[in-house]
Amino acid sequence: MSEPTVAIVTGASQGIGLAIARDLARRGSIVNISSGSRVQGSSLKGRVLARDMVADDLVGAVAFFVGHESAFITGQTLVVDGGSYFH
Repeated sequence: MSEPTVAIVTGASQGIGLAIARDLARRGSIVNISSGSRVQGSSLKGRVLARDMVADDLVGAVAFFVGHESAFITGQTLVVDGGSYFH
């Protein structure tokens, strides 16, 4: 079996990302959304982890989505925000 096509959509495009995920899933493609807070300089108020987000924090989430561990995950949003928002 061939590897599925994987696409990562940023949080700003979440609505279109979910629509694309639904459409492309029929063709065996995977589309997920990664959403992060501003990398540096954003307010720490309300954030559980009291530190600035660094680029590597978001890179880890994206690496998970493109790896084989997430082969059965599509149409999902992984929020990387230090605990600013709980689902």
